[in-house]
Amino acid sequence: MRTFWVVLAALTACATNPQQRTLARFREAEASRAAPPPIDGRLDTYVARATAEHPLTRAAFERWRAATHRIATRRGWPRPTIRYAVFARPVETRVGPQRQRVGLRVPIAWPGVLRGEAESAAAVADAAGRRFTAQLLTLRQRVADAYWLRWLLQVREHSLLEQRAVLDALAEVLQGRIAVGAASLGDLQTIELRRARLDDALASLGPARRRADAMLRAATGLDADAELPILEAPPALLAPAESLPALRQAALQRPEVAAHEDLAVARERAAEAARLRRYPTLGFGLDWIETGPSRMGTVQGSGDDALLLGLTVSVPTDVAVHRAAERAARAEAEAERAAGEAEALTIAAQVDAAWAEVEDALRQARLYEQTLLPQAEAAYESLLGQYRAGSGAVATLLLAQRELLELALAVDEARARYARAWAALERAVGRPVAGASPETAGPSTEAGPSTETAGPSTEAGPSPEAGPSTEAGPSTEGGHHE
Repeated sequence: MRTFWVVLAALTACATNPQQRTLARFREAEASRAAPPPIDGRLDTYVARATAEHPLTRAAFERWRAATHRIATRRGWPRPTIRYAVFARPVETRVGPQRQRVGLRVPIAWPGVLRGEAESAAAVADAAGRRFTAQLLTLRQRVADAYWLRWLLQVREHSLLEQRAVLDALAEVLQGRIAVGAASLGDLQTIELRRARLDDALASLGPARRRADAMLRAATGLDADAELPILEAPPALLAPAESLPALRQAALQRPEVAAHEDLAVARERAAEAARLRRYPTLGFGLDWIETGPSRMGTVQGSGDDALLLGLTVSVPTDVAVHRAAERAARAEAEAERAAGEAEALTIAAQVDAAWAEVEDALRQARLYEQTLLPQAEAAYESLLGQYRAGSGAVATLLLAQRELLELALAVDEARARYARAWAALERAVGRPVAGASPETAGPSTEAGPSTETAGPSTEAGPSPEAGPSTEAGPSTEGGHHE
């Protein structure tokens, strides 16, 4: 009996080993989750809030927790059975009547079945961890999209207000000239028309800003009355420091791809367990029969209880059922691997598209910022000087001012487009992307358009215990154009 229980404990211990690594990953991720810093207007603080407290984050994490706890349900040893019976009519024997019986049956599960089920559940839990990581990556991009849209509306409002102030000052000068006959009323009406159009543009920003606020709150998981501070500093215009092939290769480690491989492994382990179920299983039995004293008086062994040791063997009559289950599980494993290959193709296309968008947005932003906007400013200053000297026309000056305003707004739009494209690139790659100045772009370890680390430390990659790092992304360093 002692040997039996020792062997039973050893087999059970072997079945619990597969879950230890999965449990360790989950506990490490759970311990790394911390309260996010207060939102101070930087993108990182919004991302930290979303990855720590957004309901979608908590839902994905609790699904991971549930999958981790479910491992223990797959390695349970079959329940022993205790039977008790009373002889309605005692059986008379030479040593006395048999009056009651107690029996114990302990099924012996094949170690491979328990191990296969536990490993299958552990792989499913790993896949849940990958989905949690993917959820963090998705939330980061959603927050970045909403943040830079909100930033664009804020800086656009400031630009329009600056132009409105310039028109106000120009109108005052023009009124003085009209009083002395140096300008016409038509010139003033032209300025008033321009001011009315600016006022309309400013009024339209109100509803647009409220919509952007709602998007940012929803992406971050904030209440409807939460304040939304936004820094005015534009994103630094940097190019990816890594080559496109390198980013494609890195994207193959995205959690979505790894999750398919985890699920394929889970199906293979389940198939192995189904195969082992086709074999007979054994059971250990112990019975005790209570015997009363013999009626014959001095019979040797009178009243001695009977003790029986037994062995049971189950007859596998459902072999076809388990064979079908094995085949189904192996087919599901192949399906998961095929789905992983399809996911990898989609991801490669996403990386290429995001790379092209970053390149085009960077080119456009630098063209507007370094070439077109300075030219428009120079032309406007020249015409303004002519007007002050009394030789320029108001219509020509207003046309130059409108061109200057449109280019200033286009610069901000290109910067916001670049920042959102960079967030999409990092989402496609599945990790932060280093950046370098466009003149020196190439393989580099220099921190790219990045922000400070915020929120839970979640290193992106094949392991599900952590989520995406927030160490990269368009920064909010730099000055705002005048």
